[in-house]
Amino acid sequence: MPLSRRDLLRLGLGAASLAALPRPSSATAPPRRKRPRYFLQIFLSGGIDAIYTTDPKTRADVEPWVDVPYEPREIVDAGAYPLGPLFAPLAPFASRMAIVNGVRVGTANHFTGAQQWKRMKTGAQLQMPTLLELIGTRRSGQPIGCLRNDDFAMLRDADPSSLQQLSRVLRAQAKDLRVAGAEQGYRTTAANVEEAAALMSALARVPPFRPVVWSEEPRQQRIAVALQQAMWAFEHDLTSCVYLNAATNGAQPWDSHNANVLRQTRITEDFLHGFTRMMAMLDQRENKHGKLAANTLVLVGSELGRFPRINGDLGKDHFPEAPYVLLGPAVRTGAVYGSTGKKMESGAVSTRTGKDVAQGGHALTLDDLGATLLHLAGFDQPSVYGYDGKVLEFLVAA
Repeated sequence: MPLSRRDLLRLGLGAASLAALPRPSSATAPPRRKRPRYFLQIFLSGGIDAIYTTDPKTRADVEPWVDVPYEPREIVDAGAYPLGPLFAPLAPFASRMAIVNGVRVGTANHFTGAQQWKRMKTGAQLQMPTLLELIGTRRSGQPIGCLRNDDFAMLRDADPSSLQQLSRVLRAQAKDLRVAGAEQGYRTTAANVEEAAALMSALARVPPFRPVVWSEEPRQQRIAVALQQAMWAFEHDLTSCVYLNAATNGAQPWDSHNANVLRQTRITEDFLHGFTRMMAMLDQRENKHGKLAANTLVLVGSELGRFPRINGDLGKDHFPEAPYVLLGPAVRTGAVYGSTGKKMESGAVSTRTGKDVAQGGHALTLDDLGATLLHLAGFDQPSVYGYDGKVLEFLVAA
């Protein structure tokens, strides 16, 4: 059987620091406002170039040394806001997206940035639960809180009878753990093993995932399959959260220290080939809870940005601020928020409108975005979970 017990337990075993968090139960009161049922966090590893995508500028908008690698006519009028040339395929979806530019991430290091991105929090440590692990504790009946890219490989090709048998074995192990001790460690491990058992039981009842060819180009197809897997998991209500690394192979394809134009163009085109198709399909796919588009919040972004000046290798180095794209229920979409100046540096904005203010503004940080996402997920007090950023009113739909 391709699914080892160790693999299955890894699906259920969360970070040790989750032990102190409240676990979901039928007795938990529902949040006061409607929250998204599903969360999809898509990592564009390496650092997306804002001026090419979410934050287009003309030569007159910036300092002479800032790279503006296109003519003004190449900026796309998406109706709700302009898009850079590389994001032109997203124009049909502009009214469904919210763009937040100039978010300060507090690092120009890939490793630190990646750990922060998973947690949407600066100063993050490896032992901290990820943002989606936290959100997964508030799921609404799904067997498990969060799945990642590499988890899906373990969910393929097992027959229903084997999955049900494995579910029974795991439930027995969970029962033994509860009998073995009343300490928090035993209880937490037992609960996580029960989650894995519930996932196996649910998998036995749903059609298996079958990838569809969206492209003959290998990298485009790898990204496409990852996006298809996320939709499949949501369509069958297997999880409330999916973390997807668009690199799919551990690389950092948006890290363009040389040949910035070529590298950013190629990988962004590869990603958008599948992402735009997924966006259209979210309107078509549904389950008993309704259309996936009406239930799925999507967050897209990188761990850092690209420095606005071209270096000696025609590339761009690291920049400690980045843009983010959000779409889906609970988000106030159809607008660009945040502010950047003539050096592409972030400026202060109103937390109510997301626009420039003459005085008393706030420089947007990753911590603000993390606190806001937890708020949208039904966490009334994000600070209880260590998220001390401001809840950004401009992103919260009425």
